[in-house]
Amino acid sequence: MTDDGLLVVGSDRVRVSRKTQEDAMTDDGLLVVGSDRVRVSRKTQEDTMTVRLHIDWTACDGRGLCAELLPETLGSDPWGYPVPRDGTKEPVVPPALAEHARRAVRLCPALALRLRTVPEGPDGGGGLS
Repeated sequence: MTDDGLLVVGSDRVRVSRKTQEDAMTDDGLLVVGSDRVRVSRKTQEDTMTVRLHIDWTACDGRGLCAELLPETLGSDPWGYPVPRDGTKEPVVPPALAEHARRAVRLCPALALRLRTVPEGPDGGGGLS
């Protein structure tokens, strides 16, 4: 997936909106675009997408559970609020920590966490800072 929303398949380019990317991907790796089906390998999908942890700062009450469950990704400030270790607003969740991140989202008492899958930007991190 390129930055301008084009999926490159061989020498063809197909415009795919983010909504289409999320809704039209089938379990067998086919991307349905209109009446066409384009095979997209899992490797291609993984290489062009990044999982980020979104923190809803208005909902967070600083209990610190997320920092305990994801110490590699989050630290905490003196009041218990999460501080992303990579310095971004939405820290990248490495594939090895994906299950721990899902658990943190599930267990957050304030429901202030969610995972977002975003296309990688030119900086390799979804374009967020």
